[in-house]
Amino acid sequence: MANIGVAIDGPYAAIWFSSEVSGTKPVANAPEIKGLGVTFSQAIRGLASVLSIDNVSSSIESKKWVGTSKDKSVVLEMFGKTQDIAEGKMSLRLRIGKRKTLSLINRRILDTFIQNLAPGWTQRTRWLDSSLKTIQKSTNAPQKTTFENISIEMAVDSDGFIAVTIKPAPKRVAFEVE
Repeated sequence: MANIGVAIDGPYAAIWFSSEVSGTKPVANAPEIKGLGVTFSQAIRGLASVLSIDNVSSSIESKKWVGTSKDKSVVLEMFGKTQDIAEGKMSLRLRIGKRKTLSLINRRILDTFIQNLAPGWTQRTRWLDSSLKTIQKSTNAPQKTTFENISIEMAVDSDGFIAVTIKPAPKRVAFEVE
């Protein structure tokens, strides 16, 4: 009897076949894939005073929180568990001005948000400044980076918002086929 296996991870896919005698086994114990490794309270530290954040839906597996500033220029969405958020993704949408720039307060909100999720990232400000300059020149140039276990992407969406998506970086797991 033959077995078949399929794995899809982002833009990569693999397919394998085996018999009952052989099969597949992990090369090493694969670590459990988790969220970003930050709690809900860590993620919103310093943001609750400028954003009204509510739990808008819950399931056994995860919750969804949405936060909005009074002037609606900032929208925050988070998914995951209270003790380990962003098993899916997090996004912070900041409206850019007519000159494709962020207001000073929105820039601080963005910096606080990323600092909460990547507190040890010493190059955060440099990456933000560089990415914002690139986006000002070309709104069709998304900016991406990875820090430790997170992937960060910044782009301008169709509504004229700077959308920052933060999610766990994909992990590769090797398998040995006998």
